[in-house]
Amino acid sequence: EFEAMLAAESKGSGGGGAGGGAKRTGPRTVVCYVCGREFGKSSIDIHEKQCIKKFEDAEAQKPPGQRKPLPTRPEVGEGATREEWNEAAKAVHEAEVMAHCPGCGRSFKDEATMQRHQKSCTGDSHRPPPSAGRSEGRTSSGGRQLPPEMEAAAEAKRKEFESMIAKEGSGGGARRSTGGRQLPPEMEAAAEAKRKEFEDMIAKEGRGSSAGGGGARRTGPRTVVCYVCGREFGRSSIEIHEKQCIKKWEDAEEQKPPHERKPLPQRPEVDEGATREERNEAAKAVHEAQVMAHCQGCGRTFKDEDTLRKHAKSCKDSGGLSSSGRHLPPEMEAAAEAKRPEFEAQMAAERSGSAGGGAGGRRAGPRTVVCYICGREFGKSSIEIHEKQCAKKWEDAEASKPPHERKPLPHRPEVGEGATREERNEAARAAHEAQVMVPCPGCGRRFKDAETMARHKKGCHGTQASSGSFHEGPDEDVLDR
Repeated sequence: EFEAMLAAESKGSGGGGAGGGAKRTGPRTVVCYVCGREFGKSSIDIHEKQCIKKFEDAEAQKPPGQRKPLPTRPEVGEGATREEWNEAAKAVHEAEVMAHCPGCGRSFKDEATMQRHQKSCTGDSHRPPPSAGRSEGRTSSGGRQLPPEMEAAAEAKRKEFESMIAKEGSGGGARRSTGGRQLPPEMEAAAEAKRKEFEDMIAKEGRGSSAGGGGARRTGPRTVVCYVCGREFGRSSIEIHEKQCIKKWEDAEEQKPPHERKPLPQRPEVDEGATREERNEAAKAVHEAQVMAHCQGCGRTFKDEDTLRKHAKSCKDSGGLSSSGRHLPPEMEAAAEAKRPEFEAQMAAERSGSAGGGAGGRRAGPRTVVCYICGREFGKSSIEIHEKQCAKKWEDAEASKPPHERKPLPHRPEVGEGATREERNEAARAAHEAQVMVPCPGCGRRFKDAETMARHKKGCHGTQASSGSFHEGPDEDVLDR
């Protein structure tokens, strides 16, 4: 089969004269940015008009809250090649049309397919590595992972083809075509060149699989993380995506009330010689700090406020907040405070159990480090990048306040050189609690900001509140009324 393909290519090159190798005779395809399919250059204009109308008709039948806007035509330079246009069109289709799984980040053609996937989604964006002894995870022509039985069949075909090459190479003599006829010298030379190219490719794949310890190496372009949406894109399409992602962010924020709008995330600052991994770590840190929603109780991050509110209903560390995010009444808050020692004792027992159990109870993810400014946890590789951005964010927020309400930047805690991670985290939490959080003058509890503390004061029954030192004048609510 391989020799027949080589013979056909050689005939095409011989008949084409100086034109060289076998060129595709059909029209070169162009990708539609609305549906993501490929069409000929002569029919793409006709198709796009019909595809846009079909998209608008389909969206008009949905409820108003579920309708999507028409995808924006990708912006490319005047001298852009067909490949560059296709990359931009694919990026637009993937970002604005396809449905994305919130758990693993994979893209699907529509919401129905994504919902079927969610029933078995484990929430991991990385596929598990193949079993030991397998040289490399093989993918189908559509980019999906092959089932084990198909992968075994493909591996058997590979071995059969390699043994055929070895037999033919050892047999020597004049090469014949698939029909048994003697090949001309120029066709034989072309076949030999193709054979060497194929053997070099097999050798490179073998070296890659042995060097990588048998892991499945991705053959596509290395991905780059977008600091706005946190998703991964190819190096050739990340610039096109970022422009469209920024515009999409600004349009979404304009539809919110003014007090709920977020500023555009700041592009991470990295050195010129930074590697792809360092740039991706910086982009993830910016996305996590400036875009994702944070639970004030347990510190976990979520993709948006809706997901955070769902989590708050079952969060055990919400610190006196009800399932809807409102402050609890005093009697319920007292009950929650009584439960706190029991929960802390349980957590201490789990920590001691994990320490005594050796490596079995250790956390598999990266060990986190606490930021002394915002009090949240980050990975060791991204804490330095985050601290610079967190300090700048603090200064910008304080600069917008009246001069008499501004706070100085918190001081970095001083710890010894041989301090452990736990000791550094304790010092960072103490600095955050003492310099950033706002204490209640009645009960002494601390809150993230003055607004939260003011809401707490309305129902606070601390010891100082009963002695009369809590409120020196009329209540603020009474004055308002």
